[in-house]
Amino acid sequence: MVSEDELLKVLKTSLEEGGQYGRLKADLQYQLMLALGLDKQLLDASKPQPPLSIGMVNQLILEYLTWCGYNFSGSVFSAESSVSSNQLSREELCKQLNVKDSPSTSQLPLLLAVLTTVKEVKTKDKN
Repeated sequence: MVSEDELLKVLKTSLEEGGQYGRLKADLQYQLMLALGLDKQLLDASKPQPPLSIGMVNQLILEYLTWCGYNFSGSVFSAESSVSSNQLSREELCKQLNVKDSPSTSQLPLLLAVLTTVKEVKTKDKN
């Protein structure tokens, strides 16, 4: 007969291989935060607002997580960073980051457009 520990190991391995373990773990953490009321504490208005640059980075990360379909990770990240309460528009983010958003990049996370811009600048600097 299989022991409980062995069964748990096999189950965890199976979930990891199927890509479900991380999602389930993030969902459980988020549900625990909701049950304990910690989500409201994290969004407390007395919490100091982060500098604009930190807010922009958080927004880029959240957009990336959402685009990739990491919804539970995005939910936890959003609650922890309070990014959804003070979002800039994509157009404003592009202006602030000096990134050109084209029709081809508008379907992708802005974080990828930032990387493309950095690569282009480095290429121009080499020439």
